Amino acid sequence: MSFNYYLCILSGFCVSQNRWYTPRPFDKLRDESVQLRQRPYSRDERKIKMANKQLDFRVALIAAQWHEELVSVATSSCYAELAKLGLDVDNNVKLFKVPGSLEIPLISKLIIEAGGFDAVIAFGLIVNGGIYRHEFVAQTVLDGMMTVSLETKIPVLSAVLTPQKFDEHDTVQIEFFRRHLVTKGIEAARAAVQTMQVARLLRATQTKND
Repeated sequence: MSFNYYLCILSGFCVSQNRWYTPRPFDKLRDESVQLRQRPYSRDERKIKMANKQLDFRVALIAAQWHEELVSVATSSCYAELAKLGLDVDNNVKLFKVPGSLEIPLISKLIIEAGGFDAVIAFGLIVNGGIYRHEFVAQTVLDGMMTVSLETKIPVLSAVLTPQKFDEHDTVQIEFFRRHLVTKGIEAARAAVQTMQVARLLRATQTKND
């Protein structure tokens, strides 16, 4: 998988699905399965599920509140997938809400500096509001997240999406984005677990060599 896959999950199309998932409160997610027809697990992803029934990683989720009704779809599916992968989501996954995507880099850094988290996953939807070019905002957010990740050596993964066309009054388009965001949440969870495992392995190897 490409470097860009892990740090900026911004591309790809949602495959056809039987139904779209309506997000439910986090305390109910562990009792409900997300019935999706999604892509099969890769070999590495199957290893994660087989070799790690219980994972002790701690993950912070950051959700921008612009278009919250859509962003929450991604956070909910991510939360559910982290539980499937073996994380104790009740105790080791925490959600932080911020006004918009521009606040994500700062809050990411504050969360990491506070300690106790192995990764941060950020969620947002940056759309063209007609006042300024939304691509500039998206690039600023991504650059900030990348800087935080490299400075702190803690993975900061992005599920901040920037659609080329977005019409909140188009019901067909909104349904497509709901489906797409379910997929993005699942992919973000899998990428986070894989990245945390690799980072832990590298740190353990370095400690052993020292």
